Amino acid sequence: MNISIHSAVNSVINNIVKTIIFVLLPLSLMITTSHAATTKNTNQATKLEKTAKKKKRTITCDSYSRTKLLQKAKKYKKTITKASRDYGVSSHLITAIITVESCFRPKAKSSSGAAGLMQLMPATARRFGTKNRYNTQHNIKAGTKYLRFLLAKFNGNVQLTAAAYNAGEGAVDKYNGVPPYKQTQTYVRRVLNAYHTLSASSRTLAKVNQRRKPRVTRSRAWYIQQYERKRLNARRGLRLTTHELQHVNRLLSDEDAKSALSFKQFL
Repeated sequence: MNISIHSAVNSVINNIVKTIIFVLLPLSLMITTSHAATTKNTNQATKLEKTAKKKKRTITCDSYSRTKLLQKAKKYKKTITKASRDYGVSSHLITAIITVESCFRPKAKSSSGAAGLMQLMPATARRFGTKNRYNTQHNIKAGTKYLRFLLAKFNGNVQLTAAAYNAGEGAVDKYNGVPPYKQTQTYVRRVLNAYHTLSASSRTLAKVNQRRKPRVTRSRAWYIQQYERKRLNARRGLRLTTHELQHVNRLLSDEDAKSALSFKQFL
């Protein structure tokens, strides 16, 4: 009798073990595999979402089409054109700087304290004659005067001018070129991209080479740049001829003409 009971117990135990091995264990493995697959899919979905957001963030204003850039600049076209004419700076360069600095947002303000369309620092704004950096006309005027100064200093080189606008003329002087700062190098590339886009005709726009050095037109602007260069070096013996000074005075605005007259003391 005891043997029979013992045999029955062993049989039950064996059946339980078989059930665990052949039924419950595979089921457990299936559940684990399913959970792992779900987790993997969730992680992949999260990764794809982050990638999509990252790609969305990298779409910058300088990558817009020429038509869209001109459309965004339309509101400020009159002011940009006047500043370009008064100070001998390409309207495309002014617009390219605005494109990268603020994407045409007049109330833009950076964490470093730069403000307005052309993102002027307080000291730069005062240096070039404006106190209200959020006034679009004053901002563009002061920013363009700063560009004129930089173009004169760097012999019309747009690449170095853009680098100095971002990192300061001292940094460009120190490295004798575009400073090795990643942020500045990216900034220069974006400015040149917008500059070429705005300068290109619709037929050649798609073939514009971002690395190509932009051509600087020297006609009216050349005299103004020469004036600025010689004014900076006046104390070192360089002089403007009477003919050059008269020609520059005709090109400058009334305000700058007065400054030019005061400059005669150095001649």
